[in-house]
Amino acid sequence: MNNNIKTGDKVRFAIAIESCEENTQFVVVDDYGADCTRCKVRLVCNLPIPPTCGYFKEDLIVIN
Repeated sequence: MNNNIKTGDKVRFAIAIESCEENTQFVVVDDYGADCTRCKVRLVCNLPIPPTCGYFKEDLIVIN
């Protein structure tokens, strides 16, 4: 679905499960290549060390 996600893109969840996820934004740290279905993202927040996590690219959409 969204295999066009690249390192450096700002993304959010395509479908928010909970209301707190609606405005949650991430920056893609590693897209693992175009043939991979997952990517590593970093939460956009004010924490000194922002959390990172891996998600399926199909669960995310690129935002401006």
